[in-house]
Amino acid sequence: MLALSACGGGDDEGACTAEARVSVVLSIVDDLNAPVAAADVSYRVDGGAAQTLVCGASGACNIANEISGVFAVSASKSGYLPASGTVTVNRDACHVITQKLTLTLKRAS
Repeated sequence: MLALSACGGGDDEGACTAEARVSVVLSIVDDLNAPVAAADVSYRVDGGAAQTLVCGASGACNIANEISGVFAVSASKSGYLPASGTVTVNRDACHVITQKLTLTLKRAS
């Protein structure tokens, strides 16, 4: 109840929800725009400690829940050149505003 009153009053419009929203939706593709499965991902938020994960078969993965800040993201996979990018995640009164980031891994020669 306190969270609702702090985020929009208690009425249905503008009220906060209990759901945890994803900070960054990452897509990893190759230079032909095909998904790259099982890429290794490393990220830092606002220059903090590195976190790692492995994206799934679809080449997509979610990075963090309800964390805002500047995300520095890098991806790599054997047979490809690594790629990196940054995205800034802001928040409204209740949740982060999910951002999308696509990294393109080019095949190594």
